[in-house]
Amino acid sequence: MGTAFILFTGQKWKIQRTNEPHLKQQIKDVLWIGVMQSVALIPGISRSASTISCAKVLGWEAKEAVRFSFLLSVPTIIGGNCLELLKIYLSDEHLPLISIPTCIVGLLTSFAFGFLIIRHALSYLERGNLKPFAWYCLSFGLMVTLFLNFFREAN
Repeated sequence: MGTAFILFTGQKWKIQRTNEPHLKQQIKDVLWIGVMQSVALIPGISRSASTISCAKVLGWEAKEAVRFSFLLSVPTIIGGNCLELLKIYLSDEHLPLISIPTCIVGLLTSFAFGFLIIRHALSYLERGNLKPFAWYCLSFGLMVTLFLNFFREAN
């Protein structure tokens, strides 16, 4: 539901730009977008939704916002993978060995499907209408909240 709020905010609000030099304004924009990316550390907040919405509030075109958000995801993904590999390497547990061909097939499959999905997602997101995803997040969040509070068995 937090992601829905961020998405609705990004669709509705735009701040007024000042007459600052272009480079200074860009630096401020990037810092604000970085702050919003860190907000995604809160469980349930989408990193891409927060960065795209922030860029749109700052007056960026949807296409620029989406591309910048996806570029920001690269260091995040690489950093997360490096941390996981380090945890595996430093752990005392003996993990089952996975063959190199299996890893290559997994890598190529995830790359191919990821490329196809992201390509279509980018073309949709670049149109700038994030309200359908916001409504999805809001309704799914409400359904889960209702289920967890009223319909599950008490332990």
